[in-house]
Amino acid sequence: MLLCTPAAAQEAPSDLPTPQWTSTEAPFFLQLPKAPATVQARFTPVPGAARYQVILTDDEGRPVTDRAVDKDARRVTFDNLSPGQYRATVFAIDAAGRPTEPSDALSITVAALTVPQGATGLLDDRAAPTALPGATFLAPPGSLCAAPEMAFGPRVVLFRPGENLIVCKPQEGLAVGKVAVQVLPITVTRRGDEPLFPGGRHTVTLDVKSPVAVDLHTLDVLGPPGVTLARRAPDGNPTLVLDVALSETTFDDVALLIERQGAPVADILLRVRHDTTPPSIANVGVVGGGAEGEVTVTAQVVDDTGVGRVQVAYRFSSSGPFEHRPMHVLAAPTYAVDIVPPAEVAAIEYYVEASDIGDNGPTRVGTRDTPLHHALGPPPAPPAPWWTYVPLGISAAGVVAFVGLGAGLLGTAYWSQNARLQVDAGTLSPAEHEALQARLMVLAIAEAAGLLVAGTVAALGGVGTVGLYLLDE
Repeated sequence: MLLCTPAAAQEAPSDLPTPQWTSTEAPFFLQLPKAPATVQARFTPVPGAARYQVILTDDEGRPVTDRAVDKDARRVTFDNLSPGQYRATVFAIDAAGRPTEPSDALSITVAALTVPQGATGLLDDRAAPTALPGATFLAPPGSLCAAPEMAFGPRVVLFRPGENLIVCKPQEGLAVGKVAVQVLPITVTRRGDEPLFPGGRHTVTLDVKSPVAVDLHTLDVLGPPGVTLARRAPDGNPTLVLDVALSETTFDDVALLIERQGAPVADILLRVRHDTTPPSIANVGVVGGGAEGEVTVTAQVVDDTGVGRVQVAYRFSSSGPFEHRPMHVLAAPTYAVDIVPPAEVAAIEYYVEASDIGDNGPTRVGTRDTPLHHALGPPPAPPAPWWTYVPLGISAAGVVAFVGLGAGLLGTAYWSQNARLQVDAGTLSPAEHEALQARLMVLAIAEAAGLLVAGTVAALGGVGTVGLYLLDE
């Protein structure tokens, strides 16, 4: 092994005493990830020394540092050492520049803490070693480590905000290494303070605060037996949204434990209230509508813990059993159900009842003995045809008779007028004209009488009627 000595050591050594390291055990120093180790060692002062010379070599004797130390110094610091074995010696230099004999070599061990895969260690860009709760480190090979609230073991987890001192020691030997890590706090608070109810499902929002950004996926939320937790995607950093379902036998307040990589971060207490109040029902009614003449029963139901079951009981007579049908949410808080009444029923009797998720109730509007009553209107009239027949109440044969009478009179008048024109023209003599008019008059009277008799008989016999067809628009 090589041993470096000052150049002045080629001359006669100084008469000054030789300084010695004050450590009785080989120092054991810890190196944190991303933070090279700093080693300090103390030595005894030598009266009359003008200065000191310190030489550090690696485990193969290669020099790492060789430097002068002020005469008033009692301690030397070695910075940026990598993990490994080192040896240090110290000389006192007198006023003439002559060194003393070298001290006994001091063995120094630098051991590295590492971060297990999937865990987090120190925060970046920090002047001093800094971490968040849950930072985890593996002990150096052949060593065991401890931290506040943790016994010696192969790994340490930092729990407590503030300064956490990590202490490590080899499994053989008495040397102990220490390093301090500042742990930043994480606070978790619940938004709002609404109570929870046994058997209910609730949404709980947690706000997360820290001096640095926190990956919410590293936070775990734990609950007691009887409580089911489901995490939703955060609705905004830094916020956790939980779906909390309580069993019907959960009667005590619920304590949620928030952890980060196994380190407790916060306790959240959720108050549990025992609900004894049933739901309230308002605005119950029946409306018609839809195809086939169905009716719709509606009601508004509200409850401070959650509506459980809503149903309607109904019948279409004033006696007999009620039929029960569940009602469904139409648009909270309105519940509805469609019912098709039988044909030709005059009314529906019914009542509505509701219970909450804690089985409180049922609350009723109307009862079996005093149900609500709703009259049902007549069925709608069939659609009208395009053409509508409007009867006028007149005999068809009578119309024919009167039309014939008119035609006969008009024909007689025409032939009479025609005979007059022929007389004026000299075609007929006056005597011939008078004889023609007499014959036409007898014919007209006979024709009119026959038609009148036929029309009267037909009218009295009801042979056909006259009406109008009107076109609907």
